[in-house]
Amino acid sequence: MNKTAVKGMSAVLVLVVLGIAAGMITRRTFVDNTDLKAFVDTNPHVEYCDINYAEDDSLGLVDGDSVESVSDLMADGELVVKVHLDETWNRKLYQECVLSKVKVDNVYQGNAEPGEEIYIFEPVDCVDDFMDCTCGYTLMQEETEYVLFLKKLKNAGYGDAEYVYMPQCMTYGKYTYGDSVPAKYIDSQDSDKLPAYSDIRDAEVIVLDDEQYDKYCKLKKEVMALR
Repeated sequence: MNKTAVKGMSAVLVLVVLGIAAGMITRRTFVDNTDLKAFVDTNPHVEYCDINYAEDDSLGLVDGDSVESVSDLMADGELVVKVHLDETWNRKLYQECVLSKVKVDNVYQGNAEPGEEIYIFEPVDCVDDFMDCTCGYTLMQEETEYVLFLKKLKNAGYGDAEYVYMPQCMTYGKYTYGDSVPAKYIDSQDSDKLPAYSDIRDAEVIVLDDEQYDKYCKLKKEVMALR
């Protein structure tokens, strides 16, 4: 799938964000094969997808280019938490996103409690032989803690919670918890050289260049200093 085609589907996630009726969304966005594990086992090609939802002011998301420090993320972050995946819950595939359930370990900002379970739309599109990572966002992995900067959305029928969430900033909204330096995965910009999922499975983010990578590393140091 090329990036132009992926851009053409951006309206689907926008509908989710705007809270259209649950039944309509489910019919339109639930893909035929909803088993994330089965899809991952095919070892799909991974592509950086340059849809920028932050350009739509109605969504209230943060453009990564405007982020210079963690304070920029905190200013707009409705919920900032440390979480881990609920491994007992089967993640669901929708067009342009994966619905994941996580358990809150710590709250840095916003209304949540440790031990609370929340649902998150991860902006990764799993279609055919491709996994398209919006602005470099990569899927959370089991047995790993993350710090997330989240946007709250009124739940339109996904799970039993009042709200669901999505990253406040696609590129700089998720960090693996810990002091490890993120591995550098730079998008090749060449559709003939796309990596397999197994090659980037543990990547915190996929970046476009060294400048973006350096910013991510700088922000991660600030994130790890949050209390």
